[in-house]
Amino acid sequence: MATVEQYTDPYIAVYRRVPPVGDGVCTVCHTGPGTGYSICHSCSVTTRQVTYPVRHVLPISLYEVPDQYWNVLRYYKDSDRSEVRSQLGTVLAATIARFTAKHWSCIVGMIGSEPTLVTTVPSTGRRIGEHPLAHAVRRSQLLRPLFFDTLAKGPGTIGHLHAADDGFVALHPLTGHRVLLIEDTFTSGARAQSAASALRIAGASAVGIVTAGRVINPSWNPNCTLVWEYARAEPFTFDVCCMCA
Repeated sequence: MATVEQYTDPYIAVYRRVPPVGDGVCTVCHTGPGTGYSICHSCSVTTRQVTYPVRHVLPISLYEVPDQYWNVLRYYKDSDRSEVRSQLGTVLAATIARFTAKHWSCIVGMIGSEPTLVTTVPSTGRRIGEHPLAHAVRRSQLLRPLFFDTLAKGPGTIGHLHAADDGFVALHPLTGHRVLLIEDTFTSGARAQSAASALRIAGASAVGIVTAGRVINPSWNPNCTLVWEYARAEPFTFDVCCMCA
């Protein structure tokens, strides 16, 4: 049986290093805020739109649209070829499994204690059956025992730069649970922040977000340019994340 290393090592040159929080790095999502700000524009907007925003997101990799990692994160669920979905879904599953196993202590530190439940951000569209992200997460030996499909689409509207407490609803009470919420792509953060707030409204005591990829537009502002230069210059390794760097 192939290992997570065998599936992910061929993509080492595709992943991009995420910088630790510091001057010119968003304290929430690790992209580049505007000059003089500690939080980027999208995080500033979406964290104000929900009751319980997450103040620190842990991205596995940055990525640009389009690039090869963007292809993985898009076509593992949207390719019209089943063999492509299967192959890229396996790459994503191995990426999440390898990262979370290596940085479990960082995840614990982010949440404040050991997670008691793992779930994923559901689709906001019409998708029949299990979401491919949930399937990918359940393939991890570490995450599978804690995984539950916990959220469903709610009555509220979620869009780019538009988060909502009722964009998702919890399927059962979560009183006291500490939740690791996993997302595939983090763009404005509207979906992830909506999901996190819904979990807290349902009773979760803490929520931490791990996202497989955080998109960045290097030309958005000077700090984004510097963050992307760092991401491309520093060799990616699963041994270091943006929290323990």
